[in-house]
Amino acid sequence: MILATILCLSQALSPEQEIAAQYKRWDAAIVKRDESVLNDILADSFESLNKKLKKTKDKKQFIEGIAKKWKGDGPHEKSFTTKIVSVSHKEETYFAKVKETIVFEPVNGKSEKIEFMSLDTWQVYGDKWRITRTQPGE
Repeated sequence: MILATILCLSQALSPEQEIAAQYKRWDAAIVKRDESVLNDILADSFESLNKKLKKTKDKKQFIEGIAKKWKGDGPHEKSFTTKIVSVSHKEETYFAKVKETIVFEPVNGKSEKIEFMSLDTWQVYGDKWRITRTQPGE
């Protein structure tokens, strides 16, 4: 019994590892167009703050915006990669500065790649780390 407890504790992930795992789920969900995973990763209180456009979106608006692009005639994501540049925290809130790279399916033989930075705020809700806020362009 003690050995099982020690093994269980030694396999526990750090917050940084759990957040990295959530980004891998996010990246796969974008390519697979899986709204349920996006919904699971974003907290119900989620907000996206675009300082340049001076606009905010709540969780529903943010996911609908992504899904609308999926249904459009434009190029679709071939890959989506989130690289964690840095992580800091204040008490139980973690801040991840990330570089996101989207590679789109070729259109007329040309593939497009977009890269951007974001600052994501993570907190535990229920039993998972969830994004409570994102600030693209940060």
